[in-house]
Amino acid sequence: MKRILQLSVLLAFSLSYGQTSLFFDNFDPATFPNSVTSNAGFTTSTPTSSVSDAKFTYTGYNSSPAGFYLGSSNGTSGLNCIWNATPQTYSTNLSIQGSTLTYRGTSTVAVPLSSISAPFTPILNTNTNVITWSFGMRINKSTILNVLPGALNSGLGMCGGVILATDAAANLPIATGSSASGYAVILSGDASGTTNRVDFGSFTGGLSYTASPESSTFSSLLTVGNILVGGNSISVTVTYTPSTNAWTLKVRQDGSSSIPDPDATTANSYVTSTPASIVNSSYTGNTMTNMMLFYNHNGSNGIYLDNIRVKTDANLGLSKSQISELKVYPNPVSNGALYINSANNSEKQVVIYNILGQKVLQTKTTSEPINVSSLAKGAYVVKITEDGKSETKKLIVE
Repeated sequence: MKRILQLSVLLAFSLSYGQTSLFFDNFDPATFPNSVTSNAGFTTSTPTSSVSDAKFTYTGYNSSPAGFYLGSSNGTSGLNCIWNATPQTYSTNLSIQGSTLTYRGTSTVAVPLSSISAPFTPILNTNTNVITWSFGMRINKSTILNVLPGALNSGLGMCGGVILATDAAANLPIATGSSASGYAVILSGDASGTTNRVDFGSFTGGLSYTASPESSTFSSLLTVGNILVGGNSISVTVTYTPSTNAWTLKVRQDGSSSIPDPDATTANSYVTSTPASIVNSSYTGNTMTNMMLFYNHNGSNGIYLDNIRVKTDANLGLSKSQISELKVYPNPVSNGALYINSANNSEKQVVIYNILGQKVLQTKTTSEPINVSSLAKGAYVVKITEDGKSETKKLIVE
């Protein structure tokens, strides 16, 4: 019966063509391993603080002294980066909060791309399958934001969003003076003067704007306009296809201060950008290091982010025979030694995935045994590549 159950789970997994989640954080305090209180362990005198009590490690940078705190006195808050040391309670999301006109500048909260599970790789164009980023966000401002590119003028403009991937360090400024490159989604004002807009684009030399001589480091590639103002939340989805270097952007207006999961069904539908897609490979060959929440502010109001998710369209379904006389044995394996042979017996790249699509072992072999003693009992998928041909097989570890 146990064997039948394992094979049934594996079959259901291998025949699914849905997306596999590689990273997800909803900033639920229940996921924090340590109980913390307001401002626990952090100060307002240093520009950089790392928070490792959360599900992932987040590092904040502010162009003026600021404070980090994780949770709040009543335990209902997520991870917060604020401009003053006064504890504030928010719903479970990540936020950067301005307090007074005294504090102007640019802030980031970064999480390393190494937190994203395999098969994701930080050199974007080396990924095999489509990568999708999604998140919910809002900026708590009752009027429109500043219009790009002036919205990026540090301490004078106001805009915010998510840097999907950048080669910037977490503890350095991303604005003026930065050498960082990458891709970002920015919520800013629309030139119409009545609504906001969402732009996806690339940048090099950080995310900044100078008025004299006028220049901007951000190049908008895709746009969704007519975004309502007044603290309304939105859901954003960006996809990247490595084989073609094509990008897409979709935005859904969720219409309230609460931030729903972008994957959840709501009354509103997603709107596709103009144009519908764009090909851009400017920085897809760079080794990226971080994903960041970005906020450029000129005083009060704050940006909020929730339900950050990175997914892949990786399909680990069992494939038809591609490698001549391929044999994977013993199967089930119980003694920790797995053998993979073929007619050519050339060197083989071997990757083993669990039923969640997570890579758990990667190695090379010709005919020598592969040590799988570190794998827990259960069902797996083995991907074998030899002489440019790939094949996947089911594997049971007992």
